[in-house]
Amino acid sequence: MRTLLLIGVLAIATAAQAQKQEPVKLAGTPKAEVLAAATKLADQVRGGRFPHVVRRDPALAQQFLWLAATHAEPEVVAASLEGMSRTFSRRAHKDRATVDENYRAIVRARLASTAGAVQRHALRAARQIMGDDKVDLATLDGVLALATGGSPAARIEAIRALTNVRDFQLPKARPGEIKAKVVKAIASDLSHADTAVVAVALDRLARSAYPDLPMRDALMTQARTLMASTEPAVRGNALILLGRLGKPGDGKVLGAEMVKAMGDSSPFVRAQAAEAAAALKHRPAIHAIARLLDDAAGTRVEMKPYKDLEGKSQRLRLQPDGGVRVDEAAIYALQLMTEGDASAERFKAPSIAGRDREPRRSKAVAQAKAWYAARKDKIAAE
Repeated sequence: MRTLLLIGVLAIATAAQAQKQEPVKLAGTPKAEVLAAATKLADQVRGGRFPHVVRRDPALAQQFLWLAATHAEPEVVAASLEGMSRTFSRRAHKDRATVDENYRAIVRARLASTAGAVQRHALRAARQIMGDDKVDLATLDGVLALATGGSPAARIEAIRALTNVRDFQLPKARPGEIKAKVVKAIASDLSHADTAVVAVALDRLARSAYPDLPMRDALMTQARTLMASTEPAVRGNALILLGRLGKPGDGKVLGAEMVKAMGDSSPFVRAQAAEAAAALKHRPAIHAIARLLDDAAGTRVEMKPYKDLEGKSQRLRLQPDGGVRVDEAAIYALQLMTEGDASAERFKAPSIAGRDREPRRSKAVAQAKAWYAARKDKIAAE
C-alpha cells in the first residue's frame, strides 16, 4: 500500500515538474524597478489569474511580459499572458505598450507549452499578433500547428485566433499564400470527430467565405456531407457556408436542399437555411422563406459542454446573423434575396434592433407578408 502511495506521489511530482515553464530569452534587460515590481506582482495570482483590475492595468504591461517570459509556474505564466493580451496594443498608443519582438517571442514559446492554461492564454495573446497587417509568420505557424494537431479545445481556441488574420478575415482575394494556409488548416478540422470543433470550423470559414475562396470546391463537398449531421450547429453552419461560397447557378443544384432545410426541427437550421438560399439568390425559395415569417422560435443553438484548455466546462453557443428568432431571419433573408433588384421590387424593412424590438418586429413581419402577397404569383411564374 505504501509503495502504491509513493508511486502516486512521485507521479504527481513528475507531472508538476514537467509543467514547469522554461525561460524565454528576451532582447534587453528590464529596469530594476520592473523586476522588483514583477516579483511582488506574481504573489497576486490566484487560480491562474490576476485580480480583475490588475490584469487590465496598462502600467503593469512590462511586469506581465517579464513574468510570462521567466516565471517557472504555469499559473503565473498563464495569468501574465492574459495580462499581456489586455495591456499591449498592436499599434502605437499613448497609454499602452506596443507589441514588439519580445512579446512575439514569448507567445511563440508558450504556444508550445504542455500546460493547458499557458497554451490557452498564449493563443489569446497571439490574437494581437494575428491582427497585424503583415502577420508574423513564425507565430502564425505556431497557431496553425495547434489548429491542425492540437487537442479539441486547442483547435477551437486556435481557429478563433486565426479569425484575426487580416488576409483570412477579409472575404476577398488577397496577395500571397496566407489566406490559403489558414483556410487549409481550418478546413482540416471539418473531418474531426468532435462536433464542437467542426461547428466552430464551419462558422469561422463561413464568416470569411466568398465564391472564390481557396479550396472552394472541396469545402462545398464537405459542407454538403455535413448537412446530414445529427448536430444542429453543424447542419446550420454547413448550410450558411454553402450559401456564401455559392456562385450564380449553384441555386439550381443546392436550392432544393435549402428549402427542405427550412423545415428542419432546429430553429437554428431553419434560420441558416433561409439566409443560405438568399445568399445564392435562389428565388423559388422565397415561398419557403415567407412561411417562416410565422415562426417565432428562438434561433440560438447550444451544444453539449466541452472541456477547455484549463479543464473547465464550456458551452458553445451560436446565433445566426439574421436574428434572434426565425421570423427575424426570414425578414433578413428577404432583404438579402432582393438586394440588387430594381428599387420597386426590393423588400426593405426598418431595423428591428434596439428598444421596442417587439413592435418593430411585428411591423417588419407585416411589411414582409404584404410584400410577398403582392408578388407571390409573379415569383411562382419565374
